[in-house]
Amino acid sequence: MKMRRFRVALFDWDGTLFDSRALNHGAVVEIFKRFKLLPPTEEEYFSGISADYMGFYYSRGIPRDSSPDSLNEIRKEFMRKNWGKTPLHDDAVKMLIHLKDDGLKIGIISAENSDILKERVKQKGLARLLDCLTGDAFDKRMAIWETLEVMRLEPEDCFFVDDSPRDILKIKESGVFTIGITHGFGSPQKIAEAQPDLIVSSLQKIIEFVDSDT
Repeated sequence: MKMRRFRVALFDWDGTLFDSRALNHGAVVEIFKRFKLLPPTEEEYFSGISADYMGFYYSRGIPRDSSPDSLNEIRKEFMRKNWGKTPLHDDAVKMLIHLKDDGLKIGIISAENSDILKERVKQKGLARLLDCLTGDAFDKRMAIWETLEVMRLEPEDCFFVDDSPRDILKIKESGVFTIGITHGFGSPQKIAEAQPDLIVSSLQKIIEFVDSDT
């Protein structure tokens, strides 16, 4: 049995395992429809949105007296009605089973609301494959450290897969091996600018990476 370099694999949820790009854009379209405005295309939205998301909405005609809470209510309503039809990314289950069979501990660390995350993971049949599940993780660096402390492992024992360039920058500060995946919300260019340790285009590539890395 060959020695593995990594003992734990951690994943972001939204966009990384959960193929929610179309779902998130659909929620944006719904917001603009409510205001009778032309919605941004999927490309316009994902290339233009940033942490200052209200600035993006205002710049495209959403009234400035609209609050973040009011827009989020529209978004959450759309998500509740449509998230069940949204699939996992191809090879997500296959990959997690493969890592589990290889003896790795597996976890999800996400900024998604903890209760919603637990419900979605259960509905998608992933709960049995996970050793840890952390929602409301707005500082993934701290969440990684706390997770590894519970597992009694060090950052060098772990890799983290994420599709967000902004999150990748924070994850790198934790000392774990960072993998940027390009099938989610972050463009290949933006992910490359964040300089993760590895860039992959699919979850199948994670299997290949783990099998080749000792």
